[in-house]
Amino acid sequence: EGEPIILIEAKWCGEQLDKHDSQLFRYFGTSKAKFAILTNGLVYKFFTDLEEPNKMDEKPFLVIDMLNLKDNQVPELKKFTKASFDIESIFDAASELKYSNEFKQLFSEELQ
Repeated sequence: EGEPIILIEAKWCGEQLDKHDSQLFRYFGTSKAKFAILTNGLVYKFFTDLEEPNKMDEKPFLVIDMLNLKDNQVPELKKFTKASFDIESIFDAASELKYSNEFKQLFSEELQ
């Protein structure tokens, strides 16, 4: 319908992505996109606006490292294909991924 759904910020493969999320954050806030991807071709960081509508979250809900791709990440990537793309489904999955990752991190810290 003439509106972007996904923003993709691409950098060269040697670039560290941490210093570029602020630029994508600004783009996200001025568009109607629901998802943003920051990549250097090897690492892909997927963002959305779970915490506050129309404001990109600071932390990605999914991080894919193509040199260390995990089997459980493949179904998440498939959701972004044209044949499977469904905003509500991806948004729900993003929420589950975000909070399960936070739980795993806290649990790991407690174990240590």
